[in-house]
Amino acid sequence: MLIVEQLTIENNHHKLLKNASFTVKRGECLAIIGASGSGKSILANALLGACPQGFNLQGTVKFKSANKNSIAIVAQAATALNPSTRVGAQLIQQANASQNTPAELTATLQKVGLDDSILTLYPSQLSGGMAKRVLTAMALIQNTDFIIADEPTCGLELSRSNKVFSELAALCQPDKIHPAKGVMIISHDLPGITQVAHRILVLKDGHIVDNTTPTAIRLGIANAYTQALWDASPANWTRSCNAKAS
Repeated sequence: MLIVEQLTIENNHHKLLKNASFTVKRGECLAIIGASGSGKSILANALLGACPQGFNLQGTVKFKSANKNSIAIVAQAATALNPSTRVGAQLIQQANASQNTPAELTATLQKVGLDDSILTLYPSQLSGGMAKRVLTAMALIQNTDFIIADEPTCGLELSRSNKVFSELAALCQPDKIHPAKGVMIISHDLPGITQVAHRILVLKDGHIVDNTTPTAIRLGIANAYTQALWDASPANWTRSCNAKAS
């Protein structure tokens, strides 16, 4: 289990993250939602022990696990890939050599919907969707208990975004090679993430203002700010009157 208690990032003038407290279990998909500038990526970096220059990190991040390598991040953009190195070499660099065999490398690729043919390609030869999957594989192959995906659907069309969310949520399920992961998906796409998340944290101005569920949001019984985000999505707009064309 990941236990976050009173996590704060501040300096003498500003607080970027304020007393964030929550838990995530292995086998659970937690979504972290908020508008731009709400603190979502700041929180992701804080879980990795990083904070912006000139700021201090306070609070605790605890992992109840014997695994020393407890958390990995799925980078947001394909620019995180080395353009001059083949995909296979980059995956091997991320892998723990004592725990990953060729068979496990193949299984990792299959877990994210890829096959061995990807290994000889350079990043420039990947489509946008393939690059996202490679980034997920690079996190998965590190054999951590928890994975953070920071805005994994950025720049993708709706149908592809929903597939990426489903692929990430599938990492919560164990298979013969990979144990169940705890998955945290950072996104601004509230309607999309409600299709896969077990719980949803909602950030506003560095505060967690809601810790809710997709069911509560759909029923309209979540925090007022959460419901406002939900109602702001065009997918959830309804006609309040029958307008007639003139």
